[in-house]
This record gives sequence, C-alpha cells and structure tokens, in this order.
Amino acid sequence: RTKLKETETAYTGKLEEQKSDIESRIAEATKTGESEAAKLWKEKLDTLETERSQLEQKAKNAIIDASVNKVLAEKQVVDADIARLYIKDHLVLDGDNPMIEIGQETLSFDAGVDKLFESKQHLLKPVGDTGGGAGGEGGNMHPKGSFSGTRDERIAAVEAMIKKG
Repeated sequence: RTKLKETETAYTGKLEEQKSDIESRIAEATKTGESEAAKLWKEKLDTLETERSQLEQKAKNAIIDASVNKVLAEKQVVDADIARLYIKDHLVLDGDNPMIEIGQETLSFDAGVDKLFESKQHLLKPVGDTGGGAGGEGGNMHPKGSFSGTRDERIAAVEAMIKKG
C-alpha cells in the first residue's frame, strides 16, 4: 500500500508538471493567435486529465482489492467470490481509508466487516470440529460411543444406546 502511494504521488507530480507546461503553452498559443496549436494543446491536456482520473481509479481499486483480499485470507469464508461481492457492496473510501457502510452507519473497515459477517454467518465456515462419527470425535454434543473392541463389547454398546433411546 505504501509502495502504491509512493508511485501514485510520483506519477501525479509528473502529471501536474505536464499539465502546468501544457496550460502555459495554450496561453502562449492563444496570445500569438495560433488557434490550431492551442486546440492541439487543449486535446493533449484533456488526454492528461483522462490519464489522471484513470490512475486515481486504479489506485482506489488497488486499495479496495488489497483490503478485501486481506479479509478473505484472514477469515474462513465458504465462497470467496460471494464474500468479496458482499463486502464490496458495503465498501466506501474515505480518502485512502476503506470503510464499511451499513445503512446510515459508517464503520472502520475491520469493525464493519465483522458486523457484516455477524448478519451473514452462512458465509463463514463453521469453527471447530463439525463432523460426526462413531467415536464422538466430531462436533456432536452427544457422542455415540465407541464401536471398537470385541464383538461382545460392541453389542453391549449398541444395547446401551438403544436403552438411552
């Protein structure tokens, strides 16, 4: 992000220098009555302004993508594409700072993302052991018991489970 900001600042500085130079050339051409030259310089200035706005948009997109990718790497989401779209739908930039907007409320990026996922728990993978299994090794609150051992032990375990009911 710092490298991006340095590059953007350097490029913006060069664009401003070129813009100033072109504006002085337009003024000079207008004074001397060279309307064709002034027209060409104005076109060049328009091109420069377009480049500048494209650069600003690329910088904003890079900030947004970096912020969203960081969250997706930290959180265990079920579907990264859906989570990315969900976050971007609520993301706004305050200068270079990504923020999350929920209704009328604007939150810091991290707090906002946490609040977004609170309301959409299905986008996150379940935490902890979630599997079942005969040995109760999964997330089942009531383990089924062990089915290892001798034949008689297994029969006794099944009978005990049937009695529990």
